Amino acid sequence: MDASRDEEYIDFGMAFQSVMVEHLNGVLTEKGVEDEETRREICETFLSGLGDFFDQHWLERDGRRVHPVLAFAEHHLDVETPLNDVGHVMFPAPRFAHREYVFGTLADFYEEHEETTPGVATGSVHEDDDGHYDDGVPDEW
Repeated sequence: MDASRDEEYIDFGMAFQSVMVEHLNGVLTEKGVEDEETRREICETFLSGLGDFFDQHWLERDGRRVHPVLAFAEHHLDVETPLNDVGHVMFPAPRFAHREYVFGTLADFYEEHEETTPGVATGSVHEDDDGHYDDGVPDEW
């Protein structure tokens, strides 16, 4: 495993925020929050709080304190994956602050792209390159 803290992280950090906004916006719409401004304010409040948590807070359990870090790896870290097999890992760039990028992410999502995330794709680790799903369970038992 090798790691970096460079500018490449910024694009992935904003993409992560976009995916969070798209999901939360969809849930709010599905649950009857029709007003776009209300959905946007809720998304801003949620993402700003999450950003603050990543940027400036710690978490303690049973006397052990840790600091949250959002990183992106080339390969999926499964329960059986040795840490060295995740490939390159990107940690936040020195000038990246999760909370500071929230406002640009929201503007892109609501104003520039009409509640979509163009250029950002997500998928399951169980999908192949053609989009076929494989849950690891044989078709025949």
